[in-house]
Amino acid sequence: MNLIFQFIAIFLLISFTLVKSFSQTFISGKLVDEKNTPVPFAHIKIINSQKGTISNQNGMFKIVIPELSSNKVFIAISAIGFETLNIALLKNKHHTVTLKESVTLLQSVTVGPIDHAKVLIENARKAIPKNYPLVAERHTGFFRESMFREQDSNPVYVVEAVIEAIKENYQKSHSTGHVKLIESRKYESSQLDSVSIRIYAGAHHIHRFDMVAQRTEFLRNINAFNYEILDTVKYDGKDVFKVHFERKNKLSGNVFIMDSSFAIVKAEFDYSDITTFMPNIVGRSREYLGYTVAYKQSDDGLWRFNSSFYNTAFKLKGQLLKLTSLYTTTDVAPNKTAIEYLDRLQFGDILLENPKKYDPDFWGNYTVILPDEKIENIFEKVSNPSSKKKLLKIVSKLKLGYAISWSAINIQPYAATYSNPSISIDSNKNCSGSSLWGLSYFFLFEFKPHTYLGITTESSFTKTGLNSQNIAFSKDFNLNPKGRPIVVSSGLRIGYRQLNHFLGSYETASTYKVLGKTFDSNKTDIFLTQQNFHLQPNLIFSIEKSNRLSFFTSINYSIPFNNSIGLTFKERSGFFLFRKEQFLKNGHEGLSIQHNRHHIVNMNLSIEMGILLRFPVR
Repeated sequence: MNLIFQFIAIFLLISFTLVKSFSQTFISGKLVDEKNTPVPFAHIKIINSQKGTISNQNGMFKIVIPELSSNKVFIAISAIGFETLNIALLKNKHHTVTLKESVTLLQSVTVGPIDHAKVLIENARKAIPKNYPLVAERHTGFFRESMFREQDSNPVYVVEAVIEAIKENYQKSHSTGHVKLIESRKYESSQLDSVSIRIYAGAHHIHRFDMVAQRTEFLRNINAFNYEILDTVKYDGKDVFKVHFERKNKLSGNVFIMDSSFAIVKAEFDYSDITTFMPNIVGRSREYLGYTVAYKQSDDGLWRFNSSFYNTAFKLKGQLLKLTSLYTTTDVAPNKTAIEYLDRLQFGDILLENPKKYDPDFWGNYTVILPDEKIENIFEKVSNPSSKKKLLKIVSKLKLGYAISWSAINIQPYAATYSNPSISIDSNKNCSGSSLWGLSYFFLFEFKPHTYLGITTESSFTKTGLNSQNIAFSKDFNLNPKGRPIVVSSGLRIGYRQLNHFLGSYETASTYKVLGKTFDSNKTDIFLTQQNFHLQPNLIFSIEKSNRLSFFTSINYSIPFNNSIGLTFKERSGFFLFRKEQFLKNGHEGLSIQHNRHHIVNMNLSIEMGILLRFPVR
């Protein structure tokens, strides 16, 4: 009996420990000023760590805490224009925290030939290597993008993601970097089907809007802007200059520069001439565009990319569509490994097309920028995939190819004679060879993993050439599964092919008939034609530029069978869709083509070089 009680006690102890280990521990609250007004986009950071978040537009915040040692968490709260607050908060309780505004008088500036605001910008640019990391780091962050119709509180869609990004050092300027998608979730309303606008590169906020890393705008071309010092404010107890910049009524904004170190704390951009940042979408007029980027100083004294906010709107059918996206870094760690190529989120990817399902176990235990309660609830009501989503999944299995083709053609000796009341042909040809150039394209569908079925078409640029239509089958083999895909595809095409050797243009004084078809044009092109079916095994080598684009080379060898030889008559005048064409087989209506080989026109080897297009849905 004692053994049973001991077993039950051990079981309950283990169960309690597991439940406590996996339960969510957090600190949360609302930031307000002394007038009880919410303080949005303030930095909240756990002291002596890199973990943190920012408050949302309503001043709300939440940080998930993995450690369970103490019931209190010491955090630092900072925002431009407010005194930095270090405070201890109890776990698993909601707190209202009041921030005290800092009052700093604008420092006097002597009016003279020196442009003090411009000097601040120049010093800020020179100080970048001193103020920002000189080694690569791995940022973990949270991203949200959403779309709303004007005067409608219900979103058209909301998508959220947790990402990892490699931030390169700030020694030299750079504008791109690698991003990995950890998890995502989305909500789509029924209105989405009527809206075609999407945000791409959203998850690349940390690279796309890092104006310090890019040395963009006024950091790239200082002399293109006019500057004015507007104010001096407090941040982390230090003076920060607020400098207004403007360029020829196209771009304006404010940049906040630390007085003591010339570190850029924050920058706000407002594009009056929107096309200087991004052109309008055809059929839709962009109404406004702006973004804000903020940096946060860590315990080591260096400033790091902390958050960004992007805001734009379009007029669509007389109604305003508002698109916003928001990112914040929640943790920073030394970068020890690169993000594998296959794990990278491409710059052109649209997160809304991500097929991942809602996972409450993940999102319930992750630090995010708090949404309002309405948005949080909609994620739990995501329905089954719509017909549009199913269609997108089908489209993601398509592969399109466009290529320039080269073929070697050989004409064997022959003698062709033919006559009717309007045309007389007497053609003799010795053996000859030449090269043909043309255009080919194919349309393939992945019906099994890495296995495709579809159609291909090939045609020549010149009169002497070919036309071919085939059913195609191919199988892909990735030679570099851990990096940028290098794919070898073995395939087989089977179809119909027509090879034309141009004999000449003939003028006729009257109408004539070929196999009962009347030709009334005064000029006719006549070709020696070989029609046949063929098998064409091929080998394709491709290398991926992105998950949407690859470059390829294909080597093909045709094996013809069931040949038919004759002449093809084509009218030259008239609208091209109504020009008549007729094939006359050898031995019909007095046509005689003498030859010693089974094939008059030989064209076996061909090479294609071109691009492959895919439409992935992440």
